[in-house]
Amino acid sequence: MVALACIPGLPKVSFLAIAGVVLLLAARLPKPLKDKDGRVIEVADPGALPAATGEKDKKAAKSDSIEDLLKLDELSLEVGYALVGLVDVQQGGQLLARVKALRSSLAVQLGFIVPPIHITDNVRLKPREYVISLRGVEIAAGKCSKIRSSPLAPNSTRPAGRNADPRARVRRRRALD
Repeated sequence: MVALACIPGLPKVSFLAIAGVVLLLAARLPKPLKDKDGRVIEVADPGALPAATGEKDKKAAKSDSIEDLLKLDELSLEVGYALVGLVDVQQGGQLLARVKALRSSLAVQLGFIVPPIHITDNVRLKPREYVISLRGVEIAAGKCSKIRSSPLAPNSTRPAGRNADPRARVRRRRALD
């Protein structure tokens, strides 16, 4: 940096200031550990240093463990107990497979990587309610009005009633025309 400051037309003060900052940072770097023979000891894991480390390292290790305990999921979905059947594979729920397919589809088609979604049941919610949280902050909530299988879903029984067949409305409209 000092050499660049000597070139006419270049900003001298800026290059000298940067050179001073780099010099200070280099002076504050920890000295390499040496054994009795004067050879440098290479340590792969800084946490595996000898017991000569100070109390500062103990406080840093303690704060790391607290951060691990408080780690929040990026995205989470909490469902009421009536919606557990949609999530549980043993009860025929397909939500986990669909979320997985959606995440991979977004990654492949759009290049957008969705973080893993943590799905749990929450007894504090009403039976058909759900809550979507981002880093522990509720961003969406809703309530499912009816839980039934889709008439177009494979291997499902069609619900009885007037709209049992999704094509029925189209047939009725054509008959009226």
